[in-house]
Amino acid sequence: MVYKDAGEILYSELIIDELKLEYTYKQIKEILNIQAETRKVQASVNQVQEAEILGRVRSVGFGDAMHIVLTRDNNAILVTRDKHFINLSDIAVIKKPEEII
Repeated sequence: MVYKDAGEILYSELIIDELKLEYTYKQIKEILNIQAETRKVQASVNQVQEAEILGRVRSVGFGDAMHIVLTRDNNAILVTRDKHFINLSDIAVIKKPEEII
């Protein structure tokens, strides 16, 4: 996720969990340090519940639903190449990396 106005990168524990599948803790720390301004966002109980419902209604995984809810609630842009997020583009702004450079 990229914060709209400040160029700040937002990430959640879910992002860390996904990165852990492919990278070491040291590599993850280096990835997050590429951008000077990063901020970890926490999901509230209500956001988790909304993501669970959204996942069922839209037939998307919980992680994808959680990403879109956190993106919307933080006035951010979800940066991804995953085409399945198009189904969620009415909830938050979604762009490819080259569209924000």
